[in-house]
Amino acid sequence: MTLSKPVVEASLLTGPEGSALVLVNYTYQPIPALKIQLPVIPPFRQAVSTEGVKVEVRRTQTGAELTLPLEWTDIVLLPK
Repeated sequence: MTLSKPVVEASLLTGPEGSALVLVNYTYQPIPALKIQLPVIPPFRQAVSTEGVKVEVRRTQTGAELTLPLEWTDIVLLPK
């Protein structure tokens, strides 16, 4: 996984119902458009932010790229 900001921590948790991407922003500044490159991951239908922000999804040849604003923390749900 690659993030557009080096001071953001990300953990991908995967289970039988899908995945969850846990994000923590340590920059002390809101990030208007964080880009997350996800290499080969389990398939998902949509990306839903638990903070209620819009998550843009772009499928790539190697996985997916997600773009979203990040204030301090968020969990992006990736259901199957």
